[in-house]
Amino acid sequence: MEDAQGRQMEMFQRVETLVDDSRYHYETGRLIDQEARCSREAWAHSIGLSSAGHLVTALSEIQAVQAREQARIGAPEGVGSST
Repeated sequence: MEDAQGRQMEMFQRVETLVDDSRYHYETGRLIDQEARCSREAWAHSIGLSSAGHLVTALSEIQAVQAREQARIGAPEGVGSST
């Protein structure tokens, strides 16, 4: 009788351990999913910032070229040429 109760107690403890482990596995998976989501959002944000930076640089270069062209067109003849 004691042997049967001992085995029953072992099985009960094993089931409790498995239930606890399943909770921890679930929580670990949830945290990993959350970290992956945050990483994707951070990556998307950095790509957006990079694109914005390239756009600002390109616009600045366009404005500089336009200013040089206006200066060349508006300058008196011969001033802009090196001949």
